[in-house]
Amino acid sequence: MSCIADIFSVWPSAAAMARDIGVPDVTVRQWRNRSGSIPVRYWNTIREAAKAKGVDLDLQVFVPAEAE
Repeated sequence: MSCIADIFSVWPSAAAMARDIGVPDVTVRQWRNRSGSIPVRYWNTIREAAKAKGVDLDLQVFVPAEAE
């Protein structure tokens, strides 16, 4: 089940997440503010960055609800 909020809750801000995954902060804000989806090509990078913070994000949290 997708829960985009679980992904973003790992970081204190969009800017912090963006720094950790190497993208502009506006990119992360767009993911958060639009339909709550993150392009597949970033999923593993985000999972690795979260893991470095001690959080294991299951791939299921990335899958949009309508795709399930």
